[in-house]
Amino acid sequence: MAELAVDAPGRSRFGLSLPLLVGLAVYAPLLFAAPALLSDPDTYWHIAAGRWMIAHHAVPDHDVFSFSMRGAPWTPPEWLAEVVIAALYDKFGWVGLVMATAASAAAALAILLRALLHSLTPVQALIATVLAAMLVIPHLLARPHILALPILVWWTAALVAARSADRTPSLWLVPLSMLWANLHSSYMLGLGLAAMLAAEAVLLASDRLARRRAARGWGLF
Repeated sequence: MAELAVDAPGRSRFGLSLPLLVGLAVYAPLLFAAPALLSDPDTYWHIAAGRWMIAHHAVPDHDVFSFSMRGAPWTPPEWLAEVVIAALYDKFGWVGLVMATAASAAAALAILLRALLHSLTPVQALIATVLAAMLVIPHLLARPHILALPILVWWTAALVAARSADRTPSLWLVPLSMLWANLHSSYMLGLGLAAMLAAEAVLLASDRLARRRAARGWGLF
């Protein structure tokens, strides 16, 4: 394993970023997997919803599409992602959606690999990233969740790093969570993870003062 290790964390023998190389290796093949990435009919729904919001410069608060439930209370929880999807489709067609989906998946795996390289050897980190990619592949579709995937990985890695270093997460993650909340409802997973790590920080604190400090720091976050 020592022979396979790179000279510095995140760098190949040729001075190139290993996460970048992996990201490119993921991105390029996905460009040729358009039928699979566009196989979910809900993509049409997200395009229609995004087009309506772009045209009206507003987020709907009632159903404006269906026949049987027209006018029923409804606010799209993925409004920002739908606006992005519609804009990409109107500007670049299906090619734009395929490129965005591929880029999101590649970015998520590159961020994951970069985070893993802080605590694993390059070979171990690559194996873990490949296993993660195998889990992600069935869910690679041109839908809002894929745009939120890099944020999910970034958020999780940042929280775990903060907890491992026994410190409070950076408040710069808060705007990231706001972006995530408007892209996809999976932001609730991120809040749940933060709550669990906060509870762990408080419960495992060495003394009362450290417990109070952890509760104050994570509570503010």
